[in-house]
Amino acid sequence: MNITSEIKMKLSITIFLVLLICNSIFAKEATQSSINLQIGMAYSYNLTSELQIEGIDYDNSGFAFFVRGMLQSEYFLSIGVESGFVPIKNIYNKAIQNEFGSTNVKSNLDAIPILLVFGMDFEELKIYYGLGYYNIIARISAFEEMSRSSDFSLGFMFASEYNILKYKSIYSDIFLKIYQISDANRTILNAGISFNYKF
Repeated sequence: MNITSEIKMKLSITIFLVLLICNSIFAKEATQSSINLQIGMAYSYNLTSELQIEGIDYDNSGFAFFVRGMLQSEYFLSIGVESGFVPIKNIYNKAIQNEFGSTNVKSNLDAIPILLVFGMDFEELKIYYGLGYYNIIARISAFEEMSRSSDFSLGFMFASEYNILKYKSIYSDIFLKIYQISDANRTILNAGISFNYKF
C-alpha cells in the first residue's frame, strides 16, 4: 500500500468511527425504525489510468449492480450492509501465436464489495459511506480453458442519491458512487438508478 492509499484509508477509518459513534448515540434515543431494501444498477467506469500496450484492447467500462439493506432510525442516520458486482477492467488480445497455435486471450478483473454502510437522509438527498472488503476476482480465458483467482482488498465507498419518484413505500433514486479499492489502487465511478422498498 503506497502513501496515498494509507492516507485515504486513515481518513476513511476516521469517518467510519465518527459515523459509528453518532449512530450509536442517536440509536439509543430512537423509538421508531424502518428497514429499507435497495437494488441498483449503474454504468461503471474505472478511473485508474494504466500503461496500455499497443495491439491489446482495453475496456474500463461495464455495468454494475448492488443490493443494500439499511436500518433507518427516526433520525437522519441509518446503518446497513451492501454487496453487489463491480467490473474493473477487461482485456482482449487477439490471435496470439505460440507452440500450440493461435488463440484469443480474454482477461476480466471484477470486484464484489462487502461493506458496512452508514447513510444520512436529507429528504430527497441521501449520502452514503461504506467501509469493508472487496473480493477481487481475475479470470483469464485462452485455448477454450479458463483460470480463476481471487483475493481480498480493503476499501471504502462514497455515494450520493437523489429521489426522483415516490409512491407509498416504493421510491426510486438516481445516484453517483465512487468505489475505492485501496490495496489494488483502483477508483471506480458508478452512475445509475436504484429502486427502494421501505418496510
